Amino acid sequence: MPSIFKKLLKLLASNIFFLLIFFILPSTIQAATYYVATGGNDSNPGTVANPWRTIQKAADTLVAGDTVYIRRGTYREIIIAQRSGSAGSYITYTAYPGDKGYVIIDGTGISGSPALSYDRGLFTIYSKHHLIISDLTFQNVNLNVTSDQKLHGIFLHSNGYQTDNLETYEIHIIGNTINNVYNNNDTSGGYIPYPGGIWLESPLATSAYPSNPRKIHDIFIKNNTTNNTYSSGIGIWRGYNIIVDGNEVINAVNRGRQECITVSATELFEVKNNIVRDRPRPNPDGGGEGIVLKGGVKNGKVFKNHVYNLDGEVNIYLGSQANNIEIYQNKVSGGGGITLASEVVGSTLNDIKIYNNLVYNNSSTGIWVASYQANQFRNNISIFNNTVYGNSTGSWGAGMYVNTDKITNLIIRNNIFAFNTGAQFKVTANALATGQITATNNLIYGANSCLDCISGNSPVLSDPLFADRQNYNFHLTSNSPAIDAGSSQGAPSADYDDNPRQINAIDIGAFEYGSANLTPPPGSSPTPPGGQLPTPTPVRGTYNFPLAQLFDFSPRLSDLESVFENVVRGILGFTLIILFIMIIIGGYKYLTSGGDPKSLESAKATLTYAIAGIILLATAYLILVLLETFTGAPVTEFRIGG
Repeated sequence: MPSIFKKLLKLLASNIFFLLIFFILPSTIQAATYYVATGGNDSNPGTVANPWRTIQKAADTLVAGDTVYIRRGTYREIIIAQRSGSAGSYITYTAYPGDKGYVIIDGTGISGSPALSYDRGLFTIYSKHHLIISDLTFQNVNLNVTSDQKLHGIFLHSNGYQTDNLETYEIHIIGNTINNVYNNNDTSGGYIPYPGGIWLESPLATSAYPSNPRKIHDIFIKNNTTNNTYSSGIGIWRGYNIIVDGNEVINAVNRGRQECITVSATELFEVKNNIVRDRPRPNPDGGGEGIVLKGGVKNGKVFKNHVYNLDGEVNIYLGSQANNIEIYQNKVSGGGGITLASEVVGSTLNDIKIYNNLVYNNSSTGIWVASYQANQFRNNISIFNNTVYGNSTGSWGAGMYVNTDKITNLIIRNNIFAFNTGAQFKVTANALATGQITATNNLIYGANSCLDCISGNSPVLSDPLFADRQNYNFHLTSNSPAIDAGSSQGAPSADYDDNPRQINAIDIGAFEYGSANLTPPPGSSPTPPGGQLPTPTPVRGTYNFPLAQLFDFSPRLSDLESVFENVVRGILGFTLIILFIMIIIGGYKYLTSGGDPKSLESAKATLTYAIAGIILLATAYLILVLLETFTGAPVTEFRIGG
């Protein structure tokens, strides 16, 4: 065997162990798992055998990539997150496997004496990022105060009321339960705090701290349950890039103001797949609508929610100053339907689309373009392919009702308005006089089919022949007059069931007859103007290591973990650069040696070590691939934590 290959094998054997350690070691250095139990002690090391006693001890200790598992039991404490994670390396607070539902953070006995400095939650996050809070139960959230203080279930704030240059972002609140949020001093007079279940906000603008609505951003709220909250079950104020997905909000706003799910002054958001139900009455303080968008919302979608049994309150409400909003594929009943009311002086609703909704058995109007309070302007409103049935069960209302003259370009097309009690489609004289209402291809059937209104172009004035309207199955039967009677102009590409439209022609109503589920619904994978929505399921503890990042030397000095990443990137990047430079130098020496033995030997040595280094890196990677194949561990990713 030539000596050059003997040297190569010797070098490979002597260094392969070091390279394996080099690639794998970061995970063991950076990630740690800790445990909390009611029988623990905060002086313990936080191991499974010797856990801590309080969750706050974990919050004071955890760094990027760490996880704390909390054992079943009741913990009476306010938890304040002290540290942030980093990209790909979240800090995680979660129930011990099998203990979900039994890890209870209880607010009983927590009072305002001594007074809390600011609003808090039983879990509080001020200006932190890359955190996961999952599978915990928060209950009996009560703060006995008379001042402007609130104790929520989970509370996120973008600056902790201290400075204006801090942010809260990449927070994932998943699978938690919040029960019984209230305020015992609601009869004390003066300002009454209104605590909620999950509450996010950026501060209002002041002369000292100008407001920036993007200071709380990239927040993901999924599969949580709130029950019996004084104010909103979920409340979002002045956020950016927010997802509210798959939550259940029960018995919210049982005394305080606001709404069951509130989104205010927020840009780029989705409220989807949620259940909002059973809002109690009476509420002397007002509020209590189901899902409400207000205060300057823009670029948002509300879809696939089921909102019901709100005892007369509006199910979905667009209140003031909104731009580029879509409301679709929702099921709303037992409340006040869907309302568009530009109620605040100076506000305008612009570019609003309402389509493919099922709106039925509401006590007042199914869909209402309303003259309410300040009655400001609405511009470019599209109401397409909704099924509106059996509404106005109370003393007034209609299936579709327009009673404002502050409108420009209102289009009502391809809807079914049928079997509503008061009227099917009602437009007041002042609204008609604007000349700004276009009504085409609607099916209108039942008492007072068109009261003070125009039936529009191409109306269908027949029974829609639903599959089973008594049991609220609003699919069309094969002989329904709604089939192929719609207009494709501006119509959605899919129906309520996510099935594609236009087999032969567009059907009227929320369902397309005879269609198969071939395409996703419009907006199901949105790319809204202004940016991307956050990735819904972060991979905690892994950091993909593309070659381009070898040469990214911009440390984020706020995180020790980020400095570590950059050191490792720098070592690998410079190693590859040096190896390639050695190949160039060795080749140059070889070509210019002129046959001189010493020059040739030097050239061969340089090339040998350069090629050996590259082979070593490649061999180490192949071994890691084999380890991944046999163990299932993602070892080919550069491990930063978890």
